[in-house]
Amino acid sequence: MEVRKSSVRTKKIKSARKKDLVVARNLLLVVTTDFLCWFPIGVMGIMALNGHVISGDIYAWTAVFILPINSALNPVLYTLTAILGNTKFNPNTEEQNRTEITEELGNYFKDCRLVNKMISVRRIQKSDFKSVTSVLEQDYSLATHDLVRLSVTLFKLLDVIHKGSLVFENLNKDSVHIKVKGEKITGDIKVLGEPRESRKSEDIPNDTLQAAVIIHSLMSQLNVSK
Repeated sequence: MEVRKSSVRTKKIKSARKKDLVVARNLLLVVTTDFLCWFPIGVMGIMALNGHVISGDIYAWTAVFILPINSALNPVLYTLTAILGNTKFNPNTEEQNRTEITEELGNYFKDCRLVNKMISVRRIQKSDFKSVTSVLEQDYSLATHDLVRLSVTLFKLLDVIHKGSLVFENLNKDSVHIKVKGEKITGDIKVLGEPRESRKSEDIPNDTLQAAVIIHSLMSQLNVSK
């Protein structure tokens, strides 16, 4: 699978490089023709500034012949390069939208897999995870960075399930469990309970408020200066 992915990635790079070369070639052709048309005019300007007398006929031929050629060549060049390159100008906004939606869904499912590890429908059996209530009753050491990590993890969990219009039935100090290593608390958490569909507009704000209350209880009752 890795070899296959690598070959696909290489093909994409080669295809993009080929398209860049085609664009560069077409641009060079247009710039060259523009330069050839405007170069005589630039030379005439420099000569006039140095005191050379240029007849009116030359100005007339320049305005009637050279400048219209420059304007007329550009659409011809663009058309010819498109025909020779067998390219079609067909911007597809639907394809771009599908790509953006696919990326968004991919990121969401990735977050869901991570969140799934933090939710337990059944009773949490692991001895290294303790409920917030149990943690508050005992003298555990909580460092500031661990408290920040715990807060980010909990609110990240809520953010993912809220995007899916889900909420926890009862988020409280007994349902939120924190991993304890020795006498120290880490930032890993597990939530006991199955998320349900949000039926009221206040469900998601209430979920967020309950999480804030849990974090506040840890801040106020534990020694975060350790």
